[in-house]
Amino acid sequence: MIPLYFFSASGNTKYCVELVTRGFNDKNISIELVRIETIKNFPYPNPDSNHPAIGLAFPVYEFMVPRIILFWLKFLPKAKEKTPVFIISTSGGLPCNSADVAMNLLKLKNYDPLGILEVPTPTGEPFFSNIIEPVGWDQEILARCYFFGSLLANRLKHEEKNFIDLRIGRFRFSKLTNFAYRYIKKGFSPAGILIKHKESKCIKCGRCEEVCPMAAIEMKDVPHPIKHNRCMFCAICIRTCPTHALIISYRRKKIPPSPNIAPKLRPGYIDPQEFLPLSDPKFTKSYVRLMLRMTRV
Repeated sequence: MIPLYFFSASGNTKYCVELVTRGFNDKNISIELVRIETIKNFPYPNPDSNHPAIGLAFPVYEFMVPRIILFWLKFLPKAKEKTPVFIISTSGGLPCNSADVAMNLLKLKNYDPLGILEVPTPTGEPFFSNIIEPVGWDQEILARCYFFGSLLANRLKHEEKNFIDLRIGRFRFSKLTNFAYRYIKKGFSPAGILIKHKESKCIKCGRCEEVCPMAAIEMKDVPHPIKHNRCMFCAICIRTCPTHALIISYRRKKIPPSPNIAPKLRPGYIDPQEFLPLSDPKFTKSYVRLMLRMTRV
């Protein structure tokens, strides 16, 4: 059994993880999906269990690994034996060098790189305009997820040493990632993003505090309930608030509050158990155009 740890705010990362799992399952390798939900209670691999590998999946925020995953990696116990690890990185924009940052931190914990998958996904966040004209799921995206799991399974079965690299491109924008990493570690937003609280609309129901993965909201501190040095801009609070009392600082007034658009409500969704890949995925011009369309502002 291979544990695959994932954080998913919009549901997109979870969907991609389920497709990867299907690729593993079709090669008779079992995956245990373990959700990382809150900084208050992290799940970790059992140090006494000899896992053939582990997986880590996360969305990219501000060109970087989200804060909750950086904390998870910080407190991840060191593996007793060299253990293969693979990473799944989803992004509505440029993933930059975020997967390599996470992989380097895993190497320090005695984990051996097995593979990296980067997936451009339809974003449901409130600072992109395609929440009004939703971008759908492309067959090429689904195929890349499925075949990543299939390729990893083959590698583990035959004990091959090749690294499975299904990243978006060769240009990693490492300087941009390093810039973001430096600020995020200090508790700042490299892009100057803030989530603002409108006291006049707040009914103090406490839902935002309950769902915040980073424990960055404390209603007892209203009118200033948000701890900006903890916030990672996952926007779960914005989609949860019933009165729209939380907003992104630079959102245009014409853009309405973001609906919680689940992956299955977007065009092109196929249930992971029903997905039938026709051919190996290729890095085509249409794939690049799709990635750029998803970042349309």
